[in-house]
Amino acid sequence: MRKYITVLLLVFVFVSWKSPDSERLKNIRLSYTKALKSAKAINQLSRLSSAEKTAIFLAYQGTSKALEARNSNWPSTKISLAKEAYSLLNIAVTKDPKNYEVRFLRYSFECETPTWLDLNAHIAKDERFLLSHAKKGLPIAGVMRAYFSKNEKLNPKEKQKLLNRL
Repeated sequence: MRKYITVLLLVFVFVSWKSPDSERLKNIRLSYTKALKSAKAINQLSRLSSAEKTAIFLAYQGTSKALEARNSNWPSTKISLAKEAYSLLNIAVTKDPKNYEVRFLRYSFECETPTWLDLNAHIAKDERFLLSHAKKGLPIAGVMRAYFSKNEKLNPKEKQKLLNRL
């Protein structure tokens, strides 16, 4: 009986335990959704995402640079931050090429970047990946659905496929 209780206790601990990384990532995602709407939240996203060098953290760090570029008034600063964002997003995808969230962040950045900057080389490749790997239960699915529904690079059939799968 004692072994049974010990095993149950261990199972409960493992099931209910959340790693600090998952809490940090949850906070980063929350900051990201706020940063999309408010320039004030970008600094928090930048600070939180620079805590680690994993693919997902690098992708959000790159996204924070992209959002800083979007809100900058100086063209040279915009370009510099956009190039930094591009680099970080590419490193993130290289580290974890099968991570849907990482690929989405790079795709959305590249789709919104002017073509004359030449920072959108992966749109077609990421689009194919996103279309073929979309699934329910992704952490920022609401943001993804909103983005895909307004995305002009996708045809109506592709949009519907993504929206149905997310």
